[in-house]
Amino acid sequence: MRLSKVKPASLAFCAVLWCCASAANAETSDNGQPMDRCPANVVVPSMHSTQQGDIDDAQRLQRAIVIAERCGAAVLLGPGVFRLRTPIVVHSAITLRGTGWQESREAAGGTWLEIDQKAKSAITVTGPAAVGTTVEDVAFTESQPDPNEKYWEPKEFPFSIDVKAVPGTVNIINTYWPGITNGVRFYLSGRGHILKMHGQFFKTGLFMDKSYDTPYIEDVRDWPYWSAKENVIQYTQANSNFIVLGRVDTPFIGNVFVFSARSAITLEETGDDSDGNKGGPTTGATINNLSCDGVDLCLNIKGGYHTAQISNINGGAQMGVSSAKALLNSALISFGDSGSGIIQIGRAFGSYYSAPIFDHNLKSCSVITIGMSYFNDSLSLSLQRDLLDILMILYAGRLVSIMSFISVFGLRLREYKKV
Repeated sequence: MRLSKVKPASLAFCAVLWCCASAANAETSDNGQPMDRCPANVVVPSMHSTQQGDIDDAQRLQRAIVIAERCGAAVLLGPGVFRLRTPIVVHSAITLRGTGWQESREAAGGTWLEIDQKAKSAITVTGPAAVGTTVEDVAFTESQPDPNEKYWEPKEFPFSIDVKAVPGTVNIINTYWPGITNGVRFYLSGRGHILKMHGQFFKTGLFMDKSYDTPYIEDVRDWPYWSAKENVIQYTQANSNFIVLGRVDTPFIGNVFVFSARSAITLEETGDDSDGNKGGPTTGATINNLSCDGVDLCLNIKGGYHTAQISNINGGAQMGVSSAKALLNSALISFGDSGSGIIQIGRAFGSYYSAPIFDHNLKSCSVITIGMSYFNDSLSLSLQRDLLDILMILYAGRLVSIMSFISVFGLRLREYKKV
């Protein structure tokens, strides 16, 4: 880059980087820690405010992260766009913090990470030393096809953030993801903490597997921030699974809202990996306030024997944005692909469902308990059969295994009514 093209802010960054690098390579104390010349923060300003340009900001960010790892500092990203053309890797605990975001980048600014490569995840956090890493107050974006295309589908991108083999807490806080193919993956990493994750995800928002210790997921939202065009909505209703949990032990999930997806939360059994790390179902899940709108399967249970407690589940499966028609084969809670388990529900509400509210495809003994339920019969196609689903215990339009049963405690039948 010619010096004439470097902005004053960039020169300031270079000065900070040189100072920090000098401190990081300076004489160390007896215990190997750097002397007090390391900074508390490594500041990285944006070099451009638009998507244009051939600069790879990932290289600058990686250098800043290396300094932060050595010095125990935080990496502070200024407002503007950072274009990531190569992957970033975090090996030791740092904080990567932006200046926040608003829903319109053009109008409001904030810190934006624009992902411009598909080979690997934009940010990988890996290894035992990375316990305690935090990514916060940033927005992510990818270059996607024009939503006006007739046969629309997203570009293939890996997970934007990949957390691998981190045996303790990694925090992802106050992040924004409009128009992202795959959001965050936690693999062989326990105690992940995801707070205020809002976006529109075309395939997967959050995937967790082989997480053996109490992850927390709170205030997460899948909404058409990027586009509500009918062809985009049709794609997400057929393909997008917002939260997918494999072998996850005792997850705590709260305040989830999903609009226009195949499933809001999917529990699926996974197998052991090639290194012998154990797979299995999701067990001991606590879910508070799950709300679905235009979602085919609000809670989707696939394979294995899962256990979950749900305080409130509120779902509707309207096709498209405002068709007033139900999605085909939709269900508030679906047992499919040999899924089974014990599901305890405090309150349930459903509307716009084309199939029974409980889509039984059970292969082994399962129990559902519901404290209170209300299903809007005028907006669904087969709720007269739904009542039989619950009261006849073994029937859901077909005879299922005699070992499969549904029990409902405290169901207030007077709330089952036509509207």
